[in-house]
This record gives sequence, structure tokens and C-alpha cells, in this order.
Amino acid sequence: MTAQITRHGPRRLSALLVATLVFLPATALADLDTSQRQALQNEARAAFQEGRRIGGTDLAVSKQAYTRAADKYALLAAAGCDGGALQARLGEASLRAGRPGQAIAALTRAQAILGATPQRETLLAQARALRDNDDTPPATATTWVKTAETWNRRVSLTSRIWIGLVGWLGFWAMVTWGLFRRRPKPTRDTRRRAYRMAMWAMLIIALLAGASAAWDFTSEADATRGVILADGPTLRAGKNIAFEAVTPAPLKDGQEFTLLEQRGDWLYVQLDDGPAGWIPANSAACFPPAKQDWLARR
Repeated sequence: MTAQITRHGPRRLSALLVATLVFLPATALADLDTSQRQALQNEARAAFQEGRRIGGTDLAVSKQAYTRAADKYALLAAAGCDGGALQARLGEASLRAGRPGQAIAALTRAQAILGATPQRETLLAQARALRDNDDTPPATATTWVKTAETWNRRVSLTSRIWIGLVGWLGFWAMVTWGLFRRRPKPTRDTRRRAYRMAMWAMLIIALLAGASAAWDFTSEADATRGVILADGPTLRAGKNIAFEAVTPAPLKDGQEFTLLEQRGDWLYVQLDDGPAGWIPANSAACFPPAKQDWLARR
């Protein structure tokens, strides 16, 4: 028993720190002034660059540097510096530090704010592979549906709304100008055709971007997603440690779920690969769907 506690001690201590940072009241960190936040950001960046510079030369030292960077980025996020770039750095640092749960949460948040990129999708896939202890690269589909989903992920909801708005206004501006401009001479038929093609292109762009954004608002499930932040929490039949376990083994760091209900310090969750049950709120991180996140940031 002593050997087991010693072996898992540092990992559980790190998990406790992560959970504390995630659920620490905002007022506890809101006292950081601009200079303190800048200093913390510089320290996080220096630790991150140190881990990247060392790389495979010394994996243990590199992992320690990434761990320091992840802890500092988590502090900044908890202090209200919740930008997409910071979440992306937090996700990558957490992945390199061996924290799949924190990496999945941060990278998912970064994609909701900034949109998906090939690099972020690769890092997210690596975090899930780390969780599953799977080195097999994920299979990729080439259907048009997959292509549309990829475009939808890689362009943020805010960008799609702006593209649709600009395209829609541009279309009607060109229509209005075409109604009142002088009729072109027959020798200008080529220019007129180009004008009409540009006008219809504006409309198509506006409709595609608008439909994509509308899909997020109308078709996306309203359920909040979440991820386990550390090995060890038990999925229980009720919101108390006295209730029996629903699963034979404790949940894993990085295991993802859908939040069904929250009561006090307990979450009722539906595992992606298992049954539903209750877990302590401080053992997981939750994030809303893209549309709720977008509305909350307005």
C-alpha cells in the first residue's frame, strides 16, 4: 500500500493542484494586477520555451519545464486571462506534462474560441491517445461530410458570423449600386458579367457562412461537455461517497463526458464510453457548447 501511494502521490498532487486552479473562486485570483499577470505570463512562456528547447534531449527535465508552464498558464486562465492563445499554450504544455485531461479541456476551449487548426487537432488527438495509451494514429475520413465538419471546426463561430454578415451586406450593397448605376454599353458586357459573378459569390459566401453558424445555434446539443482531470474519481449512483460505485474501476484522467446535472459540489454525468453517475465537481473541468460560449463572451 505504501509503495502504491508513493508511486501515485506526485500525480495525484498535480491533479489536486489542477482541480484547485480550475475551481478556485475568481475573486481569489482577481487581485493579480497587470504587472503580476505579466510576470506570470513571462514565467510561463520561459518555462514553455525551456521545455521545447530541451525536447527529447532530457525527457524528465523537459516534462518538469512543461509542468511548470502548465501550472502558470492555469493560474492565468483562472485569473481571467481566458484567451484562445493562452488556452492553446495551456493545452500543449499540459499534453507534454502528461496531463491528458487538462490538455483536452484547454485545447477544446481554444478551438471554441479560435477555431480548429491542423496543429490543435493533432494535439487533441495526441491527448486522447495519451489517455487511452494508444499510439495508433486516428483514422481519417475523406467524405464531403467530413470535409464540411472540418471547415466548420477550423473557422471559429465569431469568424463565420462576421463572414456571413460582410457577405450579406456586400451582396445588397452591390445590388443597390447596380440598380442606380449607369447602364453599361454593349462593349462592357464582360465587365457586367464579372460584376454579377462577384455579386452572386457574395451571396453564396453569406449563405454558407450563415448556414454554418445557424447549424451551431440550432442543431448543436445544449449539453455541456466535460473531462476528468485526474485518475481516481469514482462514478457513484448518488451524490455522496456513501453510494455504491457504478463502474468497477475509477475513472481515468482525460475521460470525457456530457454534463446532465449539477447539484452543489457534485456532477451528474454521462460518460462517452460508459454509464451515467455522479462525480465530485472538483475532479473535472466543464465547458459549454460553442454557441453558449460565444454568447457568454459577448
